[in-house]
Amino acid sequence: MNVKPSIRIIFLLILLAEVALSSGLVLAQAPGKPINSQRTNGMTVVVSNESGKFTGGENAVCAIFQDLETGGPVDVQNVSLKFTLRVGRIPGGTIAAQLNRDGQGRYCGHVNLGRQYYNPAKYYVDMHYTDITGKKRNLSFWVTVT
Repeated sequence: MNVKPSIRIIFLLILLAEVALSSGLVLAQAPGKPINSQRTNGMTVVVSNESGKFTGGENAVCAIFQDLETGGPVDVQNVSLKFTLRVGRIPGGTIAAQLNRDGQGRYCGHVNLGRQYYNPAKYYVDMHYTDITGKKRNLSFWVTVT
């Protein structure tokens, strides 16, 4: 039984997998669980964190930008989130979070939503970013904070 060719094949498969992962050929996955996902301007934007929800106090948050056709990462700039507490039709104060580039098409940061006086609380979230053409873009969505 000749073992050497099968070991070479296994080694080559592992090497190809490492090259694919390091070059970003594999579809980027959002860290943790998704909170919101939207399609806009030829890409999908996924907002996520470890628990899949926002809570009162400090929260980690990531945004993943992916091309709709290829699934590959899309680089944008100046990604920020603005959380506005809504009590009925009355908007509360705005809490801002700047997200920093954590990889190609991936931006992460922290936001402190403070103590919650309403359970559950509804926040209107505005995401601002600049696309690859230099045009400023905006996405909006609702989140519930427990």
